[in-house]
Amino acid sequence: MDVETKMNEREECSNEESMVAPLAILVGIIAILGTLVLVVGPPDLLFGGKDAASVDRLSSEQIEYQPTNRGVLAPTEVDEIIREAATLNGISDYDQSLEWVTGLRSLIDRESGRNSDAVAQNNLGPVAADGRSTQAPRGLAALTPEVFGEHHRKGSSRNIYDPVANTAAAIGYIDSQRNGVPVGEFIARFLN
Repeated sequence: MDVETKMNEREECSNEESMVAPLAILVGIIAILGTLVLVVGPPDLLFGGKDAASVDRLSSEQIEYQPTNRGVLAPTEVDEIIREAATLNGISDYDQSLEWVTGLRSLIDRESGRNSDAVAQNNLGPVAADGRSTQAPRGLAALTPEVFGEHHRKGSSRNIYDPVANTAAAIGYIDSQRNGVPVGEFIARFLN
């Protein structure tokens, strides 16, 4: 073997050895992450709580303002909307869903009279695409555009007047504020 061939072989061997260490580190990191997912849960639970899985924050420019023209909804329609909104928030347990239905029913009756196109009278601040103040609460759960955008849920409409999207964002907002207080109790405190 000539000198050039031996040098090429040493270079190839050296390159292979230099790749082993980073590869071993990468395999170790993957193993640790896999263990964390098994022990703690998926990354959205690990880094952002259950809320992080369903939040889809919207900027003020992304929010749509299109009244539904549905009028006042029947109580049974509102109950179904709340259940659908709870599902968008990852609440699939029947008892938990029922707790949200019971609590939100009162809030929706008081805030919007079950009218998904309700807008509170507020003439402060700039005007949104619907010609009303950006600070005016809207929709079934009477959310301001800011709160709707912050707590918007993946899989729901970007229309603040959409009953399911509005209610899903309301659930997310309430859940972020209640600090373990049962839903019904928290909403009752809010209504008083």
